[in-house]
Amino acid sequence: MRRLKASVLHLMATFAALVYFCSEVHGLEITPHDKEFVLAQGSSLNLTCSGSLDALWEFKRDDSQRLLDEQDENGNPRYIIFRSDPKSIALFLKSVSWKDTGVYQCIDHNSSETREVAVFVPDPEVWFVKSDHGMVTKISEESIVPCVATNPNITVTLYERDTNRPIKGQYLPGEGYKAQLEDITYVCQGELNGKLKKSQEFNVVSITVPENIEPYISTSKTVLKQGEPLTINCTVHGVELAIFSWHIPITAAVEAHPQTYESTKSMHSCLIFPRTTVGYSGNYVCHVKETVEGLSAFSSVSITVLG
Repeated sequence: MRRLKASVLHLMATFAALVYFCSEVHGLEITPHDKEFVLAQGSSLNLTCSGSLDALWEFKRDDSQRLLDEQDENGNPRYIIFRSDPKSIALFLKSVSWKDTGVYQCIDHNSSETREVAVFVPDPEVWFVKSDHGMVTKISEESIVPCVATNPNITVTLYERDTNRPIKGQYLPGEGYKAQLEDITYVCQGELNGKLKKSQEFNVVSITVPENIEPYISTSKTVLKQGEPLTINCTVHGVELAIFSWHIPITAAVEAHPQTYESTKSMHSCLIFPRTTVGYSGNYVCHVKETVEGLSAFSSVSITVLG
């Protein structure tokens, strides 16, 4: 009897431990849970990503950093990103238009976990999202031409511009047309209800991508007096295309306007503060994401401002 009781207690303890473990181990989750949203022009959408202290929202396109920082015609942010609680970060899309069509990603850069959702804003006049540069970077035989249809019902085909030859591949809604590409110019064509429209032209350029990236931070000072200026520079070598983001003390974040620039086979992001206060003390973390292969890394420095 004693042995049976001990076995039951052992099983109960094991079950309790499993329940505790399972309750603690959970990944990222986006709510609402739909994988795809088709929105009317001018409407709004609130997405919340939960499950991590370090999760960030990004747009799954080469110009994602610029897009999430865009302002409307009145100078107000087009996208509002805020933390509703320590483990949840919300993305609010307001008064949407065709420009907001695409795939939005919630990423935990520490665990490399990713969740994503596709958003479409159909426009009878604008069938394809317009790219600022019209360039496709090629690092392997297969690449994606970002001719993103604003309406998920549009059938998309890829052609060589000069020969009008159709290209075999796969259209990925919200991302573009994936195919084996050469260093030439391509154009997409959409078909909807018997009507045809072409996208802008896209030029393919082959580039070399590093196997890994290692950013490093340099700073004018790590210990300084209140009122002194501070410059922090984050550099990554061997990268042609990269996106920088910073995690810095709240007081400094209010005044932060990162400047990104290039030099020979290197990219840099610089923070310049003309006058510091004690509130600028803390860790400054520079995150770098190489936009072709998706390689990411970070570097940090601790700053102390004496009163």
